[in-house]
Amino acid sequence: MIKAKLFKIYQVIIQIFIYPTFFLTLYAAIRSDQLNPATVSHPLFVLILCMIVVLSIFWIHRRTVWQVVHVSYTKVREHAGIFICLSMILAALIQVIILLNTNTPLGWDVGSVVTVAIDPSIGSNYVSINPNNLFLISFYHSLYALFVSPATSTANAWLFFQFVTVIGLDLSVFFLIYAVKSMFNLDVALMTYFIFYALFVFTPYIQAPYSDVAVLFPVSLTLVCLTLLDKKQHLWTKFALAFATAVLTAIVFATKPSAIIIVIAWIIDKLVCEFLVNDSTGRSQRILIVLCVALGFVGANRILSDVTTTYTPIKIEKNQALPWQHFAYMGLTGNGGYNDKIKGDTLKLKETAKMRIYSLNGISRRLHELGIVGYLQFLTAKQMNNTARGDFTWGVDGIPLQPFRKAKGSFQNRIRSLYLVGGSHTSDLSFCFQVIWILSLIGIMLSLFLFSRDGNEWSRILFLTIVGGFLYLLLFEGGRSRYLIQYLPALVPLAAWGWSTGIQAVEKYSHKGQQIGSQIEKTNN
Repeated sequence: MIKAKLFKIYQVIIQIFIYPTFFLTLYAAIRSDQLNPATVSHPLFVLILCMIVVLSIFWIHRRTVWQVVHVSYTKVREHAGIFICLSMILAALIQVIILLNTNTPLGWDVGSVVTVAIDPSIGSNYVSINPNNLFLISFYHSLYALFVSPATSTANAWLFFQFVTVIGLDLSVFFLIYAVKSMFNLDVALMTYFIFYALFVFTPYIQAPYSDVAVLFPVSLTLVCLTLLDKKQHLWTKFALAFATAVLTAIVFATKPSAIIIVIAWIIDKLVCEFLVNDSTGRSQRILIVLCVALGFVGANRILSDVTTTYTPIKIEKNQALPWQHFAYMGLTGNGGYNDKIKGDTLKLKETAKMRIYSLNGISRRLHELGIVGYLQFLTAKQMNNTARGDFTWGVDGIPLQPFRKAKGSFQNRIRSLYLVGGSHTSDLSFCFQVIWILSLIGIMLSLFLFSRDGNEWSRILFLTIVGGFLYLLLFEGGRSRYLIQYLPALVPLAAWGWSTGIQAVEKYSHKGQQIGSQIEKTNN
């Protein structure tokens, strides 16, 4: 009885954190400027009006439309593998067309990462200050040295790294779908595919070879290993999967440290369930597997760090790295995001120890200025800034840069107007992504209601991941939705679970209503 109450408290704690933060996200997304129809182009506005008319007609004939959709979905479900493969081939072709027609460098950290990956001899200063990008840069440089000629132009070098980004993104889709099928069922997996396809497969971030997108591949592969751990019964198979999970988690951490929250959530939930839900039979074996993942990660991370530092072609100066306190300090100022002045003042101190003291003093001063109520107000606004936009604040970082080559024809101009930073029609793309983002959030809202009633183990883990991700972005540098990309493997499956279960419930009650209506009609006759 006590264990059951403690487990209930554990679930309630998750809900206490997720409800206010999530509904702030939904509110911010609905009131976002990206939904303003006055900012879109005339053709898109006309298309929106036509879609409203079409949807109205569909609603009038909703029974017929529902039957057509149901039959079509049944066919897709029967041939899910073929459908996914063919649609992803189409997506890859479209992605290649986009990249070939944009082929533009980016500023901010993306530009630095690509530049250093091409020529590591100039990367000492950047990597010494930002060692968190050392693994990604070293990995990119290894691929560049292996597949690209040194005589390759800068334009083609950028194109190569963008193709690498697309390949990683598309592979992550396959692994995520496989993992979600194991977590829930085929229907949720297909819904996950539909949502991810619409929300992110054609994102402008395919142009950005950086950790935000790069981390999705190892995260999705890690989820596959974690779901297989639950399925496999043979002890040595479990140990092999635990080892693979530990190594992949180390790769995730080396690519983007905050993305390992999903593994931390899995460990927490496993341990809580072990002591509050599961019976004692086989407990030592299950705990041993969890410890293998946790301790294996510690060991793998140390080895990966040492190997990367030893074999990287980049010379790293010690005691110049920005401390984590710096990012916490930036996360307390302005809109909670990047602060150029704070970074400049911090870097003037040269040494990490001095930077740490400066940042801690700044954090203390800022908290004193805000007070308790002011800090809560700040966090409320920051949560909205962190999660509002479905285009993941494309174009906010960096400044518009010129493409490597001049546009040839109206088709290329149109693609560039949609996808380049500062493009004349980026608002069209943002509007579409915002609509899809709001629909995704509605799905998560449905899954929240389901969670309190019949949530399974993986719904708890995914919600716990979102709680951890939200808290991390509230405490450290955030201020824009780009940092949510790393948590899409948790957000999208929950949206899919909500929509899939909700649609099935509507279908079930609709069928019951038809049966009752038929019985009443028979009785009257």
